[in-house]
Amino acid sequence: MHDEREQEWSYRHTEAGVVSSVTRIKAWFQTLDDEMQAVIAAFSDGDVNKPIDRGGDAVTVAFQLDVYLQAVLIFLGKATIYLKAMN
Repeated sequence: MHDEREQEWSYRHTEAGVVSSVTRIKAWFQTLDDEMQAVIAAFSDGDVNKPIDRGGDAVTVAFQLDVYLQAVLIFLGKATIYLKAMN
């Protein structure tokens, strides 16, 4: 069992067909989004400033969420360019 503030790396999607279906990927991402919203909503103001154990480095929940936001924006920027190049 692990602490809720410990980053978990073992999660994998178990359904093999998810990589070949846009509908399944959308449904999986919606599930992940819903789960993330529920976790974020459960944090108190004090929890947001507690450190997350990342296997050596410790950062706060707020910092990790900011990094996540930046990563999503970078991904979406790259995806936009690739999709425009593909027409």
